Amino acid sequence: MVGIHYPFLLSLSVIVLGYGLTRAGVLSLEMGRSVSRLVINVTLPAVILTTLPEVELVPALLSFPLICLGVGVLNLLLAGLLFGRLERPFLGNALLVVVGYNIGLFAYPLVEGLYGREGLAGMAMFDVGNAFLTFGLLYLVSWYFGGEGEKRISAGRIARILLGSIPFMSYMVGAGMNLSGLSFPGPVEEVLGLLARANNGLVLLVLGMTLRVRFPCEVRRLLARTLLFRYGVGLAAGLLLWVVLPLDVFLRRLVLMGVLLPAPLVVIPYAVEHGLDVEYAGTYANVSVVVSFFLLWGIAAVTAGWG
Repeated sequence: MVGIHYPFLLSLSVIVLGYGLTRAGVLSLEMGRSVSRLVINVTLPAVILTTLPEVELVPALLSFPLICLGVGVLNLLLAGLLFGRLERPFLGNALLVVVGYNIGLFAYPLVEGLYGREGLAGMAMFDVGNAFLTFGLLYLVSWYFGGEGEKRISAGRIARILLGSIPFMSYMVGAGMNLSGLSFPGPVEEVLGLLARANNGLVLLVLGMTLRVRFPCEVRRLLARTLLFRYGVGLAAGLLLWVVLPLDVFLRRLVLMGVLLPAPLVVIPYAVEHGLDVEYAGTYANVSVVVSFFLLWGIAAVTAGWG
């Protein structure tokens, strides 16, 4: 049981360190944003390119992208029904934060600390589906409800967004290498491995540097409703999938953790680009990180002896 708690305590220590150094003025929020861009465009792709080509693509893992996509679309449809009576800008804010997951800047260090490369491989497959949610569906939602719904948006524009995402292209390259059996030359693998090893520490520091524990009164009501919705649907879907999926306990545990991950950080730049409530999006992303951290800790502890 101590082994289960150790990765979370270690991660929490680094997060608190990042938060404390930022509050003390040694680090800053702007530095955190800069480091997050470094992670997204350098160390996270290195993790993907050192993990995905080595994943054994058994049928169970091939279902992970579909599960992620399915739950994400379900979240959007149910949220549309529940929040449909809100005025357009508020509806857009509500829908923006219920689709997609923060995997690269949250889940990877925790899952690798708990379950090693096997857990990382499963979460990487889950993130393949998440890439289409965050860079495709979520972008469309923010565009439509951000006052641009009357304007045309082309498939080419969405394609450019996907192809312009270094993490997304890393998934495509990694999947292609896996299917073809190709591998990087030795020196390239060594460089990628060095960058990948830096990812976990940087991610946890960024979480602490960008964490905000206060949020404005005017967003609290919608924040509470959308948090209850996101985690209520996620928990219900995760437990249902636990019962019905013909997977071993380890993979079912990863699925349950996957559908309870926090909102993706891209909600913030999407809100900026399309004129939605940036403060609300940023607050939600922060609070959901805290909620998901303790939910995943609980899941890991409760299911530690299963299977």
